[in-house]
Amino acid sequence: MDLSSAQLGWMRCDLAATLFLSKRQDYEGGELSIEDRFNISKIKLPAGDMMVYPACTRHWVEPVANGSRIVSYFWIQSLVSDERQRQLLYDFDNVIMELSSCAPARKSSKQLLGVYHNLLRMWSAT
Repeated sequence: MDLSSAQLGWMRCDLAATLFLSKRQDYEGGELSIEDRFNISKIKLPAGDMMVYPACTRHWVEPVANGSRIVSYFWIQSLVSDERQRQLLYDFDNVIMELSSCAPARKSSKQLLGVYHNLLRMWSAT
């Protein structure tokens, strides 16, 4: 019997999330380093803030020099399985938000939002 990954309870790991639980001043070092196409970002957020990033992105935690770094991390399966489609939707959404802030009542901004939602529905695995 050949079982699918859905039947076995496996998930794709499309996104990773790190929820910072310690206050920044409670530890030295311990930054979440995320490498993208152009640079390495070192992230140390206030307690209660979360960083969400593509799970395929190379990332690591810098050594903690002093104190305690407490976080919760987990993985998320997107409704859109294709990484390239997710990136296009992300870029498209950023452009729509920028245009909407400049001219919220423009018909073209509303039309672009409709196209975004249609792409999301078309590419979603529901």
